Amino acid sequence: MGECVQLIDGICLCKKWLLDYPSSAFSMAFVGLDGGATSTSATALDENGTVLHRARKDSGSNPYLCGVGTAAQCLSALIHEVREALLQTSPALEVDTCCITLSGVDDTDMRSRVEAETNRLRWSSYQRLILVGDTTAGFGFLEPDRPGIVLVAGTGSVARFRDPGNGVDRRCGGWGHLVSDLGSSCSVATQALSDMILAMEGVPRHEGDRYERLWDECCTYFTVNTLKRDQFRLWDRPL
Repeated sequence: MGECVQLIDGICLCKKWLLDYPSSAFSMAFVGLDGGATSTSATALDENGTVLHRARKDSGSNPYLCGVGTAAQCLSALIHEVREALLQTSPALEVDTCCITLSGVDDTDMRSRVEAETNRLRWSSYQRLILVGDTTAGFGFLEPDRPGIVLVAGTGSVARFRDPGNGVDRRCGGWGHLVSDLGSSCSVATQALSDMILAMEGVPRHEGDRYERLWDECCTYFTVNTLKRDQFRLWDRPL
């Protein structure tokens, strides 16, 4: 599953771009970034696809959740870290292309706003800056004229079907992890918490369900001694 999810991030999109150009045409470094609701990662590659540096921030860069400015600042910090690392390890390489896949920017208007903010911060000084939504990046690995489905499942989830020959483009999910996005990590976690609470109150969803281990994990994570209404303030703590 990890490898399947990895196929739709900016790092792999950057690798795909490398495959389209002969390595003898340049001697450059390339940066791929992947931003979601809860974390953002970056990887620098050389022209052979060899990883030069990895960086990660445990903060999201979905502009709908954190705002356009915060998202751009997060991306900027990671790019600065990658650049500084390359100066130390590979000073002869120049960054040619930056590929960014970002949840929330399949929408044209939001993508334009993020691009404008990156230009204002003046860190997008690459020969090529590619900014696409996470599902759009996934279609980059499919044959362009054939029907295909891309599924993204992280904090939230979205599925998208495209049939270019018939002009079909359909999405399911992607409404936001707090209200929908079935199969996402947030959806799975909140369903487990809901089932656990029902069992605690004597009305288990399934007869014989046991949640002792989950209770212990919740007590540890939410820093409470026991799961009581006067102590278990889920709404005061981040999921």
